[in-house]
Amino acid sequence: MAKFSDPRSPKVFRWRRTATRFGAALAVTLQGWLPLSPAIAASRPSLETSPPEISPELAESSPTDPMLLAQTGRVCANDLDTWINRVVNAPTFRKGRWGIKVQALQDGTVFYERNSNNFFIPASNMKLFVTAAALQRYGPDARPYQSRVADWVKYINERSNNKSADALFRTMGYSSGVKRALKDLRVNPNGFRMRDGSGLSRGNSVQPGTVIQLLAAMNRAQGSDAFRRSLPIAGRSGTLRRRFKGTPVAGRVLAKTGTLRGVRALSGYLEHPLYGTLLFSILVNQPGQSGSRMLGAIDSIVGTVMSMRPCEDGVPLGVPEARRSPMRLGPTGLPRTDTWPSLLQNRGTSQSRR
Repeated sequence: MAKFSDPRSPKVFRWRRTATRFGAALAVTLQGWLPLSPAIAASRPSLETSPPEISPELAESSPTDPMLLAQTGRVCANDLDTWINRVVNAPTFRKGRWGIKVQALQDGTVFYERNSNNFFIPASNMKLFVTAAALQRYGPDARPYQSRVADWVKYINERSNNKSADALFRTMGYSSGVKRALKDLRVNPNGFRMRDGSGLSRGNSVQPGTVIQLLAAMNRAQGSDAFRRSLPIAGRSGTLRRRFKGTPVAGRVLAKTGTLRGVRALSGYLEHPLYGTLLFSILVNQPGQSGSRMLGAIDSIVGTVMSMRPCEDGVPLGVPEARRSPMRLGPTGLPRTDTWPSLLQNRGTSQSRR
């Protein structure tokens, strides 16, 4: 009588797992070799076709929604430095370099600043410069190729497409062309160094303060609406679709991510319920550090900024007594989630390779 292996045995399980992985790899390989059907090919984005439009709805509530204020009222604005410093000075980041700036768009008030005039590797935050420059040089409705510039910019920033960004960088005339296009915006030309448009080169470097200059200028410059619409929306679209879900930050942050080994970045606009539009740029460079840990720290900083409130006698206004618990540190040196602003307790922090 023939003997059959028990499907639950370790040998059979390993064999099945290996076969499954081999089959998946073979399918991916064949997908690259075989011609696509017209329907599938048409659904794939390219520089020759406009990417699908995603509306950048910021918030379903008004900026002064009392329910949103109740959710975010945890941090005294005067103590913002203390809260953020607890994150960046944690033992796990003792070898890291942080560059941060948070500034009000309307009156230029700086809420937090750290090493904002130092240079950092920005990863894909470099795409902000090349797309802003393209909007200044051509305008959002121009068609230097088959697609509108606005569509090209959206495809680059929302999906963080490296090939398109580098192609646009070459079209602009490389670094000198980008700097010429941004000259009228009064963005410091000595505040960034470009080797490519995608941000993949580690020869790129930028000052967080210069990123803030660019964001402020693009709020009023030609193509400002197209620029903001191109940025991923927290918890909803692009490279931020899986981050900040289920928190008051979702739908209220438009920002560009940045990812390289040992590098994480996030820069953009935050719609605060009391302080209006805030500009922020957060860059961290730490070779050998866990990407998810850097990502979680950045998300904590953004959440803390959103939770900022005016104070009276050192207490955020409108915060119930029961929610004024002191902050305690966890084993990694970061604030524990049970004492951190509640909006981040259910955050999504999956890594984006953009």
